[in-house]
Amino acid sequence: MFTINLAGIKIRIDHKYEFVKRQCFDYIITDDSYDFAVSVSDEDLETERKIGEPGLPDGYLESVCIYRAIASKLPEYNALLFHCAAIEFQGNAYCFTAKSGTGKTTHINLWRKTFGKDVKIINGDKPIIRFFDDEISVFGTPWCGKENLQRNVSAPLRSVCIIKQAPENKIVKLSNRDALNRLLHQFYFPKSKENAEKTISLLGKLLSSVSVWELECNISEEAAKTSFNALTKG
Repeated sequence: MFTINLAGIKIRIDHKYEFVKRQCFDYIITDDSYDFAVSVSDEDLETERKIGEPGLPDGYLESVCIYRAIASKLPEYNALLFHCAAIEFQGNAYCFTAKSGTGKTTHINLWRKTFGKDVKIINGDKPIIRFFDDEISVFGTPWCGKENLQRNVSAPLRSVCIIKQAPENKIVKLSNRDALNRLLHQFYFPKSKENAEKTISLLGKLLSSVSVWELECNISEEAAKTSFNALTKG
């Protein structure tokens, strides 16, 4: 059993396998108090084994179940799990989201290559966004995709970009309605009706607070410049 600080929320994790503790090393705190606790039953592991890829070790499956349990509670703390790659540039966070395999990591690596050391990773796959009175912030988590891109940092969210593969580079700003339709499946929705409704409410706040863009792009340096010019200046 150990406790992590995730997006300013203290979470006690009751685990069976060492995988998740090693995974969470950068986020472990020595604090007896916590906001809520999560654990995984044998039934949870068996269910995940049936729906996941064949041959995955139990420790990995437990980690998946633990993050799902955490994500189910996040709306109670005005926070959401966002399936995206998040970077920081000059003090602001930018989130890039897309269907799996579309090229989120490729695009943030283009930013790193094109704009240098001012581009810093927050999380490569599953950061948390948390809503405060005066800003929305993006937080790193230890659940960060196969590339293991993550830092235990946060930054205020400036813009969100939805990526689509295309031969030419083009970016457009989306209306709130179009943005919601495209983003719904990139956020974790809890089974609890109350927390699912809170998720919808928080998404409405997100869309009223930050700009959302749709980028059609290839894998050229020009693609990075196209999104950069819109997201940092629009």
